[in-house]
Amino acid sequence: MKEITEENDSVGKSTNETQKGSIKWTAVLFYIYLHVFGLAGLYFVLVKAKWMTVFYFLFLVTTSSIALTAGAHRLYAHQTFVAISQLRFLLVLAHTIAGVVNKKKN
Repeated sequence: MKEITEENDSVGKSTNETQKGSIKWTAVLFYIYLHVFGLAGLYFVLVKAKWMTVFYFLFLVTTSSIALTAGAHRLYAHQTFVAISQLRFLLVLAHTIAGVVNKKKN
């Protein structure tokens, strides 16, 4: 019985050590940076920015999100509709505004 608990203790220690070592500090620092600057941006939107700038920002966010869902996802991934070349160009342009990066490794 004592041997079994010692084996369980050693297994528990090794998993705790791997969990401690598996923290990706670059990701943690990136998310801290993201939230701090998000709060600063919210302050600037509410206090410092002109309303026309806020409306332009909302227009860009809406346009890029439509391009992501209609263009990149529905048109290119599933091919659920046929688009003329002008619409394809506008969807690609709006998708570029969204800033999506393809991280696939070839």
